[in-house]
This record gives sequence, structure tokens and C-alpha cells, in this order.
Amino acid sequence: MPAEQQRGCLVQNRLVKAIVVVVVAALLIAFFVFHGYSYLSFDHLKQGQTSFHAWYAQHPIATIAGFFGIYVLATALSVPGAAVLTLAAGAIFGLWIGVLLVSFASSIGSSLAFLASRYVLRDSIESRFRRRVETINAGLRRDGVFYLLTLRLIPAIPFFVVNLVMGLTRMRLVTFYLISQIGMLAGTIVYVNAGTRLGQLESAKGILSLPIILSFVALAIVPWIAKAVIAWWHHRRTTGRFPRPQAFDYDLVVIGAGSGGLAAANLSAAMHAKVALVEKQAMGGDCLNTGCVPSKALIRSANLIAESKRARDWGFRSVDVDFNFGEVMERVQRVIGQVAPRDSRERYQAMGVDCLQGTARIADAYRIDIDGRQITTRSMLIATGAHPTLPHVPGIEDVAPLTSDTLWSLRKLPRRLVVVGGGPIGCELAQCFARFGSQVTIIQSPGHLLDKEDGDISVYLEQRLIAEGIRLVMGEQVVRFERDGLDNVNKVAITQGEDGQRRISGDEILIALGRTPNAHGLGLDELGVHMTPKGAIDADQLQRTNFPNIYACGDVSSAFQFTHTAGDQAWRAAVNAILSPLSHQKFDARCIPWTTFTDPEVARVGMSEAEAIHRGIPYEVSRCDMAENDRAVTEGEDYGVVKVLTVPGKDAILGASIVGPHAGELIGEYVLAMKHGIGLNKILGTIHTYPTLSEASVRAAGVWKRAHVPAGRLRMVERYASIRRSRAKSRLLGGSLAAALLVGMVLGGCALKAVTGRGKVPEYAAPNQQSSSVKGSASDRSGNSDQANAQPDGTKGQPQDSGANSGSTSTADQQLVTSQADPQPAIGRYAEVLTAVVDDQGLVDYGVLKDQREALKAYVVSIGSLDPDVCKAWSRNDQIAFWCNAYNALTLATVLENEPADSIKDIKGVWTKLKFQVMGTGLTLDQIEKDKLIGELKDPRIHMAINCASMGCAPLRTEPYEGKQLDVQFDDQARRFLADPRRFSVDAKAGVVRLSKIFDWFGADFANGYADDPAFTRSAAKKKKEAPALAFIARHLKAEDRAYLETADYSISYLKYDWSLNQHRPTSAPGSSESSAASDAAK
Repeated sequence: MPAEQQRGCLVQNRLVKAIVVVVVAALLIAFFVFHGYSYLSFDHLKQGQTSFHAWYAQHPIATIAGFFGIYVLATALSVPGAAVLTLAAGAIFGLWIGVLLVSFASSIGSSLAFLASRYVLRDSIESRFRRRVETINAGLRRDGVFYLLTLRLIPAIPFFVVNLVMGLTRMRLVTFYLISQIGMLAGTIVYVNAGTRLGQLESAKGILSLPIILSFVALAIVPWIAKAVIAWWHHRRTTGRFPRPQAFDYDLVVIGAGSGGLAAANLSAAMHAKVALVEKQAMGGDCLNTGCVPSKALIRSANLIAESKRARDWGFRSVDVDFNFGEVMERVQRVIGQVAPRDSRERYQAMGVDCLQGTARIADAYRIDIDGRQITTRSMLIATGAHPTLPHVPGIEDVAPLTSDTLWSLRKLPRRLVVVGGGPIGCELAQCFARFGSQVTIIQSPGHLLDKEDGDISVYLEQRLIAEGIRLVMGEQVVRFERDGLDNVNKVAITQGEDGQRRISGDEILIALGRTPNAHGLGLDELGVHMTPKGAIDADQLQRTNFPNIYACGDVSSAFQFTHTAGDQAWRAAVNAILSPLSHQKFDARCIPWTTFTDPEVARVGMSEAEAIHRGIPYEVSRCDMAENDRAVTEGEDYGVVKVLTVPGKDAILGASIVGPHAGELIGEYVLAMKHGIGLNKILGTIHTYPTLSEASVRAAGVWKRAHVPAGRLRMVERYASIRRSRAKSRLLGGSLAAALLVGMVLGGCALKAVTGRGKVPEYAAPNQQSSSVKGSASDRSGNSDQANAQPDGTKGQPQDSGANSGSTSTADQQLVTSQADPQPAIGRYAEVLTAVVDDQGLVDYGVLKDQREALKAYVVSIGSLDPDVCKAWSRNDQIAFWCNAYNALTLATVLENEPADSIKDIKGVWTKLKFQVMGTGLTLDQIEKDKLIGELKDPRIHMAINCASMGCAPLRTEPYEGKQLDVQFDDQARRFLADPRRFSVDAKAGVVRLSKIFDWFGADFANGYADDPAFTRSAAKKKKEAPALAFIARHLKAEDRAYLETADYSISYLKYDWSLNQHRPTSAPGSSESSAASDAAK
């Protein structure tokens, strides 16, 4: 959700929270001021027992209802007296009715206290202690039911404390209510039963004897006993099925000597555990032999060639590089050989690790067979990695494709290379071979390269690859491979796209479609270890499988197939396995960085913008172009961007993406910030060395800061500085006044405006004001104006008296004259305004609008003085166009008059209180929309046309609405509106259709013209009120989306409405520079 809407919601939420606090405080004060506690005392209950019985006998229903309400209120306010009320229930109503009343009343009241605590306090507590609260919430997700049930069963713990504290957590309300009702039932029965014997009690303390308290404690232990029983049963069904050895050969056996396996073995040996490492191939795994190390060595060589071609960029006439591809590949092998000793058997044997060569197969939960030899272990860790995925496409065996595992044997550069897959591996290797001189084609089935990144990020890489001569075939799927040419030397990939099939030939075909876990052949299926649908081992946050002593890490079990995540998971798994059950080290997937080592590099941590939209998470975006970084400019690498997503109104980082030189190094600052809750304010306040690329992070933080500096405070600072520049006496007086004004505005200004403020109507648009606003108005109601003679087709008759307005006509007068081709007054001036201020996204440049004030004024004055009879003579479409234009123009004029405003909602009474002169009558914007456009003209399409100056509304057009082309304009508006995922989206996988809130607020309006579509009326699954809106939407969608709406089974969700101002925000094109002013401010 964009920032401005969130600011409006933030202000509204704070106001509601303040109201809740005031109401609760007032009730609590009243309780103590009027001595309410005296009525909830044990003595008062005993004294009034007879009268309570009498009242209940005469008014049973009223007594039950009154008691129930009082109990709910007392519990919700957390006032003392719940125990006395519970006794009263037993004394008045008896055991079973009393238990029933107290059980439900206490649970409902507790839930209200829970909700109040959550609404008022949780956000501030979470923002201040985010890391600690997340840890608590994680524990509650695992054992929350047991914790809450224990607290409810022990009456020594005040129930109101439990209510308020649990409200600060992420526990679901339904869970809290049900467990509370169950957990408090035992105590309720004890107290209500005691109330039935009220005459025998001397005080409430006499209820809880030591045996009863011990009984409650025993009850509290029951849930944990049940949990232990469940754990024992799970053990019986997994490891308990197999005989446990009398002694184990090893504490831990690690299967796989890749990045994860080596890290786990290293740490285990450091902990002095007895550990074995089993590997059937070369030590070091994919990373050393076929992955990270060789690919980065190859990339370095390729980059050197690319730099030589840019010699003139650094002041050289030319730099010639003579190379042999075979020698380059031999250099790659030398690099592998240099790194290999760090992963060698000898090194790990010296650490105390038993390195075993062979193929491992798990015999049972404690035994592993290695080429006929069996060893026993208390725990085992599977770290077997993954292998390149090959598609199930006909002919793939005939072309013998290369993969990231096999291409390192090449010694001859292929003249033509076809790369299937535009992910990180495909892009890195494609760029390398292109720089060596191959003609490279990339086939990518999704819409853009690096499909997990945002489109505005991957476009930088796409443009660079195209510039280097790489051919991109996007949105097509390989359906077949074959050979052709002389001696079948050509390898051909046949693709299928929207335009049919295409043949793409090459000397070699490289498959880069991701990696498949090496989970088969280990005996896991026979053992019963759970797998994910994608064939990976299913492991929890502790890296455990469903067998508590079998762990997994790295590519074989993780969705994050990176060396650094494998290493992190490995050491956690090793510690948990060796120190089980004492250790619970959890893998944190929230702050995983990754980098694609292309040129430019692409790096990200956290959420992308597309992911935030898909998950419905509100966000703001701050961007800084690399062209604004001085070091990037000096290096000749000023191509890229830093893009940061933050929580609306706050500096907390949700995600960061970087495109540019050394992006993989720069992303580390954001990983640290997200991991430890550091916001952009602290990054901005941290000194970074100049000139370095890391300053880009500071500049991005500066962009965020400038967007969140309140305009009002800036104006006060400006005025204060102006006074300080005056003479000495004025400086002293002005300084004092400015300080007082600053304090007064901060403390009272916002509240006063919220309570008493009202927006302003432009003077020239106010009712009964237009006669003096423009000299010689063109609309003389006596009948002498051109407008009075306008015809429905836009032509005019002759004036009744050509001399009615003597003297020369001013420029403003001439602007109000209606052209013969236009049925609307001064429409040409309004067209000038729209052309000047509306961008291609339908957003408004309000700075430019100030320069267009006179043109906008001319149009507004002309519609105010129009004769109503003229409008009535127009066609229906001409009338709809007129009222849509009037609504949009008056909205623009109102925002201009009330600037600055972050949202149209900041202008008090803008829709229902402010009246504007239209055809000689004072009308509000609500009256124009609901009475004229919907009430009289009955056209629901106007909801795609009128714009209330908010991001959630339909976009403005760069042209006025015209009757003769209104249907075309309205259809285009609907398509633009529905093409924006912030206003409409179909999530077929989740079975959800997300609609703009407009279709919720005004769904009934679409019954005019769209209520009889059989595709949406015959199905009982579609809600009646939503059927017309769905019918309208379907007519403006692509065929597949329309078919989904008509036939699929889905639920409907309404998106949050964005009330932020529809302000045009300049953005940097890839590789372009932002304004120098912004650069200086950031620096």
C-alpha cells in the first residue's frame, strides 16, 4: 500500500486509539470516584444477599441480563471484584446457571480486554521491542495453547494480567477465547459452588484452601503431561521402531561434503564430538567443483574482456586482449585447485573428522550403510545438495545439453550458445560466453529475466545484455529439442509462444532451469522421512525431519539454495543434533541475501515490491539512482539503482534491492539492518567514507527522510530563520514568538484542525461569487451569452443583442467563449490544464497545476455560470461528460486551494460540506456524483472516470471527456483501472479475486446495465450484490481472466483503499540521473 494512504490511516488509527484510551480511562475514573469497588466487596454481597434473591425472583430475565453485562464490563475494564461477582453468581442463581453465566461473561470480558490491549499497545510494543516480541510470538505459535491453559488453570495468577499480556502477542482471538473458557472453567466451578454456601463463608480468602490450590496446580501440569505423551507417541512411530544400539560409533554422521556438510563437520569437531563425514565424489561439493568457485573465476576473465572494450571510457584509445578459450578454462581449474586444500580430506582428518569415501544409504534411524560397511550414530545430518534440473522435453537426450555441472569440460568456445532459463545461473553464464564471443540466445518462459526480482530491477540487466548482443526470447516455452544441418551438427530448441513456434539453433544448448534436491537413493522413502511436493526433505526451523535425530540442511531441504544459507543451517543443525534436547537453534529465513553476479550485479534481501503486493503488505518505496553516487561515476559504473521497501510512515526496512557495481557487497548493510532492527534513520545518521559505493545506502535513506519531513515544520523553520536574520531587537522578540509558535503548533495544531477545521472553496468557485470573479462573465443570465445559445450538437445561434456587452472583451472573457465544435463551456482551457498536469499514469503534477491556475479558473467559472436549460438540451453522453469533467475540475481546484495536503481526506468536509457554483446552483461533490451522475443519469461507469484526487481512484485522463467518444473513453478507463494490481487482481492459486474497495462501496450502482449477465446470476456461490460488479469487470478483461471469473470457484477480497494524494512522483529511468538538488540534499 503506498505511503500517503498509510499516513492517513496512521492518523486515523491514532485518533481511534486515543478515543479508546479516553473512554477506558473515564470508566475507570468513574468506577473509583463513585466508589464502585464498595459494591464489589464481600461484605456488601453478604449484606444484600436477601434483597438480591428477592429481586431475582421478581425479575429473573432482567437480573440475568444485568448481571451478565456488569460481569463483562468489570472483566473488560480489569477492575477488582471478579471473584466477588463469581460468588454472587452462585449465591443468586445457583451452581449450574451461575457457572454458565460466569463462564461466558468472563470469557467475553477477557476477550474485550485482550482486544483493547492489542489495539492500543501492541504496535508500539512491537516496533520498540520487535526482536524480543518475535521470539515470544514464535514460542506461542509452538506452545501457546499450553502456556495459556496453564495460566488459566492456576488462580493464583491474576486473570486480568493474562488478558492484557496476551493481547500484546500474535495469538489469535479465537484461540484465546476458547482456551480461556476451558481453562477458567475449573476455577469458575469452585468459586460459584462456594457462592452457593455464602452464609458459611467469613471471607473470600476462605475459598482457596491449600488442597484446592494444589489441585489447581496439578490441573495446570496436565497439558504438559499430554504434550509429553504426544512426543513419546511420535517417538514410538519414528525412531522408536528401531532397536537402539548399546553404544554408538559416532555422535553425528554427516552425509555430503559440500558447503553445508563441511561446515557441520568442522563445528562438530570443534565441539569435540565424534563425527564422520561421508562423500562419494570430490570434497567441496558443487560450490567448489562446479558452482560458485569456477563460475566466479570464469566471470572475472569475461569481465576483463568487457572492460577492454570500454577502454575509451577510461581515457585509453584501445586495449587489445588476446586469449584462448581453452586456456581460460584451464585457469578456472587452477583456481579450483587453489581453493581445494581448504576442503580437503587431509585438512578435515587433522581436525578430528573421520572422512569416509563411499555411497551412503540410511538403513534405519541409527544405522548407515556405506558400500557394505555399517556404522551407528546417535544423530545424522543429510547435506547431499542438489543437481541441475533437466526438463522432460522430447529430444533432450539427442542434443546432449550442457548444464552448470558439465560445461567446465569445454575447451572450445561454441560459436552459438542457446541458454534455456533466464535465472541467475543462466544469466551469469550467458553473459560470460557472450563476452568471450559466442552468439548467445536466452529463452525465458516468464515475462522477464530473474523472475523473482521486480520488473524495474531486472530491466537494468535486460538492457545491458541486449546492449552486449545477447538475444532475449521472452515468454516462450521450449517444447522440443532436435538436431538438423549437415551431419546433424546443429542443436535446435523449438519454442512455443503466442505467435506460434520458433526454431532456435546453436552449437551447444545450456540448460539452466534451477536445481533438484539429491534426496533420492538414500533410503529416506523406505524409512518414512517426509518430503515436500518439490522433492526436498521436509525440515523444520531446527533443521529436523519428522525423525527427531535425523537432520537436513542446504539445497537438499531448503528453498534457499545458496552456499551461505547451507552453511548457516549446517552449524545450527550440528549444534542441535549434538546438544539435543538442550539446544534449539533456529534458522531465520527473513533476512536471506542473494546476489546474481552478472554485470551489473543484482542483489536483494527481504521482500520485493511484487511480493509485498501479492501478500497484501503495505509498503513505501525509496529509490536512489547509482548515477548520483560519485564513486560510481568516477569508476565509470554509474548504472543501477538502490531500492528500499519500508513500513509506511516508519523507517523499518521490509526489503532492499540493489542493481549496480558490487551490489553483492553493498547488500550486506541492509542484511545487518534487517537482522538487528536498524532503520533508515540510523543508516542516514551513520558516517560513510567518501567517495565509496556504500554512500548509495545513505542517499536512499535520505530520499526516505525527505519524503517524511512534515511540510508544516519546514515552513516554521523557514520563518524562524527569517526572523533570526532581522535586526537585534526583532531577533530576540521573533525568536521567542517562533519558539512559542513551534510548541503550540506541535502540541495543539493537529488536534484543533481535526476537530474544528473545514476546507476552503476557491473564491471563484463559491456559490454567488462568480459575478465578481471574472470581469464581463460570458454567461449573462439575461440571455445575451454565447452559452445561452449553445445547441446540443455544440453549435451556437446568434446573440439576441450583439451590443449587450459593450466595450472591448478581456482575455479572460475570450477564454470563456464556447467553441462551435464543443458542447461544453471553456472546454479548451480545461484540456490545456489536463495536458499540462496529468502524466501517463493518470497522476497530477500539482506544482505545474499552480501555473495553470488561470486556465482552471476559466473553466470552473464557465461551468458555474452555465444556463441549466442549455445542459438539458444536450445528449445523455454530453451531459455525463460535462458532469464528470466538472467533478474532476472542482476536485483539482479544491486541492490547489487547500495545499499542502497529503490526502484529499485532510480537507474537512470536501465531499459533503463544501459547495461549488455549477449552473447557478450550489452543489457538493457528493451531490454531483450521487444525485446527478448516478441518480439522474444512472451510469455506473462514472466510477472509472471521476477522480477524488486519491491513488485509489480511477486515473485522470490527459483529455476531457466528450460525449461523442464517451463510450470509448470509459472503456479505456475501465481497462486501465483493472490492469493495476493495486485495484484488481486474480490469484487463481489461492482461489481469491481481489477487488478495489470502489466495487464494495458502490457495488449496487452496477445493477444499472450489468445485473442480468447469466454468467454471474446463475451461480449461488456468487453474492448477489457482487454479481453486477463482476459482470462489469469481466467485460473489460482478457479472455482467460473473464473465463476464470465466470466459471471458477473463488472468494472475493477487497483491497485497502489508498487515500493518499494522486501526486505525480518523478522516477529515474534506468541509468538516468535524478535532479541535482536531490543529489546535493542526499550528500
